[in-house]
Amino acid sequence: MLLPERLPALRRGALQAWAGLPYERLCAEILALFACGDGRGALPRRELDAAVSAALGGGAFAVDGAVRMRPVAPPQLDGDASTPRVHSTVHVLELFHGPTAAFKDLGLQVLARLLEMILRGRQRHLTVLVGTSGDTGSAAMEALAGLANVDCVVLYPVGRTSRVQESQMLAAAGREDAANLSLVAVEGTSDELDVPIKALFDDPEFRRVHDLGSVNSVNIVRLVVQTVHFFWAYLQLCPKADTEATFYIPTGACGHLVAGVMARRMGLPVRLQACVNANDCLVRLVERGEIAPAARTVPTVAPAMDIASPYNLERLLWYACGGDGTAVARWAAAQAAGGVTTLPAAVVGELHDALGVGAASVRDPDALSAMAYVATHERGYLVCPHTAVGLAVTARHRPRNGGPRIVCATASPAKFVEALAGATDATYTATAARLEGYGSANESAAAALHNAQRGAELPVPPGGVRRWLRNPATRLCAGDDWERVLRGIVSGARSRSLARKNKGNKGAVTASSSKGRSTTRAGRSPMRALALLAALAAAAVAAARQRR
Repeated sequence: MLLPERLPALRRGALQAWAGLPYERLCAEILALFACGDGRGALPRRELDAAVSAALGGGAFAVDGAVRMRPVAPPQLDGDASTPRVHSTVHVLELFHGPTAAFKDLGLQVLARLLEMILRGRQRHLTVLVGTSGDTGSAAMEALAGLANVDCVVLYPVGRTSRVQESQMLAAAGREDAANLSLVAVEGTSDELDVPIKALFDDPEFRRVHDLGSVNSVNIVRLVVQTVHFFWAYLQLCPKADTEATFYIPTGACGHLVAGVMARRMGLPVRLQACVNANDCLVRLVERGEIAPAARTVPTVAPAMDIASPYNLERLLWYACGGDGTAVARWAAAQAAGGVTTLPAAVVGELHDALGVGAASVRDPDALSAMAYVATHERGYLVCPHTAVGLAVTARHRPRNGGPRIVCATASPAKFVEALAGATDATYTATAARLEGYGSANESAAAALHNAQRGAELPVPPGGVRRWLRNPATRLCAGDDWERVLRGIVSGARSRSLARKNKGNKGAVTASSSKGRSTTRAGRSPMRALALLAALAAAAVAAARQRR
């Protein structure tokens, strides 16, 4: 698992200078701290700006600036009528206005543009393996669709995502302009589908032959980009940078939480409240210092958070123990062996004090109650069940400071028609009609949203969804040798990619050198600092995706 060797240290004056910057510009400024400079391999600022602009500009996002905030009253949960309000207002940070209506679009759109630049310049190929519990799969497919130097194989837990999430992935897999995408339905949980992925990354020869990489949050560039919205939201509310704010972060694999920790360590005056569902191993870690073996994943109304063993815990622990990688490896090995580890009190203290991390879990009834309360008391404002988990925590959490409270809204409510229908005691059809306005800036993604909301079957080869789901080439069935089947799927994707490339090379323009050699004309982009992080995280370090 990669982390930057050093994080930039920002003083209050630097934060004040950034107040008021548009999101796209702030993203470039923060990434430049990691990538640009006078040292060897520094990325020219113009190339970085171009990549960020291509990712976040040009109409890819449905609102100006890619993100926005809205103040709401914290919900009154069922059974809490006699409990006094903790705080008068919370701010919902809407991060879901990208092509697939989830916050994963922010990091993946930028990462895809960087990978495109790197791979084209180095004339290399990457086969990306993606495990998803819901939103990452469609966001990765949208970002990587049609890239000549990337093949993308996505595994998702069939029956454990929302209808819209599944439909988005099916629609992407059926696009004629995205032959580099493959989708695999897995009869298991999101934790279980990680096992064959890890096995392939742990095979050095297979990894080398197929140029395996990852764009899950194991990729450090994803986390660097995710720090940006912490800075942006904070500076919108505290332009003088003189107040401590609290972020409520719905999280599953804990990458979003680690991004917040990185922002705090860079100098942003914030505290971080991790908000999880019934899969609450993070609460046991943060509040009791307990690292236990992965429990059985509990299905909830917030499926993207249905993760029993968050792989970014290792990064969180690394920061909490002062960068002692040996200790982190020992704790991870004990967990994999089925043992229970109690962290030293000093490490738990660092989590709370130095990193500013707290954690709370919310069960489905409270999440649904929060959704219903906001819809009723905020003029019909709708939130997804993951955002509702964060809002439910604000109803009962008393922060240490009196500063602003910000809830990260990680996905559009349009992706969770079933949960909203249950929360508001409405029919599926009526709820889908209510959500028609919550679309996407991307036409094909919007069509997937609306077709799925209406229950329409999406046209994916071969012969529609039902036949596709029965295709053994695109499904890991219970009882099968998942690793063997996945090897075949990845090898098939690589073979098809080589066939497309060979077909394209027949029409390539060539030029003979003075020595009579024929070379294909292609631009070469230099391997820069941030690009190196992206390439390493995508091509090699993803082998450490999870220690089990």
